[in-house]
Amino acid sequence: MNKKALSPLIATIILIVISVGLGAVVMSWGEGYIEKQAQFVQASGKSELTACDGIDIKIVTTSTGQKICKGTNYIEATLENPTGKPIDGFNINIIGDDTTTERIPQTLTRGDVQKIKVQANTNKIELIKITPMIGATNCAGKTITVEKIKTCE
Repeated sequence: MNKKALSPLIATIILIVISVGLGAVVMSWGEGYIEKQAQFVQASGKSELTACDGIDIKIVTTSTGQKICKGTNYIEATLENPTGKPIDGFNINIIGDDTTTERIPQTLTRGDVQKIKVQANTNKIELIKITPMIGATNCAGKTITVEKIKTCE
């Protein structure tokens, strides 16, 4: 009778050893996979940060306020790049009844001031976002947001 009791005990121990071994293999594989993914995410984040370092764009401000306005079917803004590196273009997001995004390939070198003009439906504009671009990199951390847009004179 003692021999029959010993057989299920050995089977249980073997199952536990196999389970622990498989668990260790899966954990080892998962750890390597997670490390590779973390390195990929860090590398892609660093390239965007490096490309966008040193960018400084502003909307020109005079005694009458910021130089951004809306016309009948366009939006116009005067931008400056006082100390930053050259900008290759802009993404303009116009948010309102008709939300649109326009890519403006207009360059803005260091110390430069330029007027940009975007064709758009200007009925009920709630918000405009101007995001600088360096090459194909969208520098979202340097976005200018304007909520109250006056009518062009």
